[in-house]
Amino acid sequence: MAQDTSITIFRGDSENIVTTVKDSAGVGIDITGFTFWLTIKTLESDADAVAVIQKEVTTHTTPTSGITTFVLSNTDTDIEATDYQYDIQMKNTTGEITTLVRGTFVVKQDITLST
Repeated sequence: MAQDTSITIFRGDSENIVTTVKDSAGVGIDITGFTFWLTIKTLESDADAVAVIQKEVTTHTTPTSGITTFVLSNTDTDIEATDYQYDIQMKNTTGEITTLVRGTFVVKQDITLST
């Protein structure tokens, strides 16, 4: 079952979202050859084509320990400050797809606008 977790960022900030996939004993699994998606939408029912942000990762930070990172640039996060819905999905080497985490992606208004 997917973990329900909120993520909060500031509008226009660069952000790295690190995901670690572990087995039932809490040990990172080898994710070499796996594909991961981070999808952020206004509404859960929105088509992927209209996602506010969607990132696909196939090259992982430390694949043998189950660690991958989604890199969001300041351009990616230069979106309306509001609450969005997100999930992170994984496709393994046999084609099985698993939703790892989902929840609310909160974008807060930044204060400094002159950068």
